[in-house]
Amino acid sequence: PTPAPQPALTTPPPSPAQATLPASPAGAALSSAADDFTIAGLTPTRTVNTRKNGEETVELKYALKGSDFYLAYAKALESYPGVLDRAFAMQTESLERAVKYDGPPNRSYRDEEHTFWGAATGLGRLSPIIASGYTNNRPAGQFLYSSLFDTELGREIPWSDVFGTRVWNGKMREHYCAGLQAERMEKDTWENNSFCPEFSALAIEFKPQDDGSLKLSFAAYNGVAGSYAEGPYETQVPLTAALLSAVRPAYRDVFAGVTPSSEQPLIKRAARKFYPAPHYMDRDTVNLDFDYSWNGAQVSPYSGLSWALRERGREDFALISARADEMVAKGTRKPVKFEALWTMGGSVGKRLVGVQFLEVRVEKDRPLLLPEREADTVYWDQTDNVEVTMQDIFPRDWNTTIRETFCATLTRMIESNGLTPLPSCPNYDDVQATFMEGMDGDHFLSFRLTGAAKNDKLGSFTIPITRELKARANPKYRNDLVVY
Repeated sequence: PTPAPQPALTTPPPSPAQATLPASPAGAALSSAADDFTIAGLTPTRTVNTRKNGEETVELKYALKGSDFYLAYAKALESYPGVLDRAFAMQTESLERAVKYDGPPNRSYRDEEHTFWGAATGLGRLSPIIASGYTNNRPAGQFLYSSLFDTELGREIPWSDVFGTRVWNGKMREHYCAGLQAERMEKDTWENNSFCPEFSALAIEFKPQDDGSLKLSFAAYNGVAGSYAEGPYETQVPLTAALLSAVRPAYRDVFAGVTPSSEQPLIKRAARKFYPAPHYMDRDTVNLDFDYSWNGAQVSPYSGLSWALRERGREDFALISARADEMVAKGTRKPVKFEALWTMGGSVGKRLVGVQFLEVRVEKDRPLLLPEREADTVYWDQTDNVEVTMQDIFPRDWNTTIRETFCATLTRMIESNGLTPLPSCPNYDDVQATFMEGMDGDHFLSFRLTGAAKNDKLGSFTIPITRELKARANPKYRNDLVVY
């Protein structure tokens, strides 16, 4: 469907990122189109501007009755045979259409249509050409054209001349489409959209990295990979050793100084559907299976808790992904599996709701990659819309009287079970602390050792909420606590 018009901007959006053009082909003549600016019988005003980076641009303004048509391009493109001929041919069709439907202005402002042709970030003799545009009611960048210019050959070439047709339309496309899906997941728009646009509809350029490696950027402008309201999608594919080795012999010297990227591209997607799943992907050398979900029937997708869980999922993914990278660096090629599910339970009154982390596992019969998150539980304040810690609930007692009672109770349990005494009382980081409701609706603090302090012979134990403890609790939560 045609997207709804957007409000006009007071200032136009920036043009595509510009880079210094490679040296012009020896003896190249000015494009024939640069000598004849007349389109549809209209002679434009011509302005040469200088940008902050010293680049000169040419702007042609065609004034109609009710609108203005602007065609701008990097002046250096005048020495690139055929590029401006293509630009003027494309813009002639657009301007002739504008003239056909032109009429006196009937609004307080004149319509405007802008196009810009320029060279994006290049590599040696390879210079990507990108054309974009915008109008009053479509202020975000709109894709018009993209190609690759070889300054040594003096002509435009397809990207498949550099990487080979099989790689460009095979592995490179798999990497791009999987990366696009990851971007859609970030915007929560991936579930109903498996469409992957053709490379001909994308603005493609090189993205040098600080470590000397290189990425290819595939930019899908507004309306190309999703609805106009979703905005643009930029997907970057790192050029690994495998992709660099696929460069055709004629262009290997251009990539000679490029460091192979250690970052692995995304290649595959699982078919299973989970409630919000920030990331779910396979890696090129390690099959990373990451499932993170929560009970959507209990957590509104528009609540603060939903956003907090989403952020926690991203943190978990960063940890699991880093460990997968370590495996890649060590030459390990075994699958890595992570599964997690949050569910609601163990609430305290109407204000505090418990959110419990039920499951984490990595490969059957193998150690967990995230033992620090095993059986985790947090509490969410539904009034203030924030995560709450036990110390927030018991600010005066959590590290004093409750801590003393916890350590003393644990020592008695170890002695009664004939276990080896611990060198010190475990930190709270190695303890799962939750509220437990008794038979009469009264409350207890329940403790269970996890992580480094975990002992299968020790079960959980409780500390009752006494009248004195309740009286010293945070006033926000005091009324919800029921004394034992």
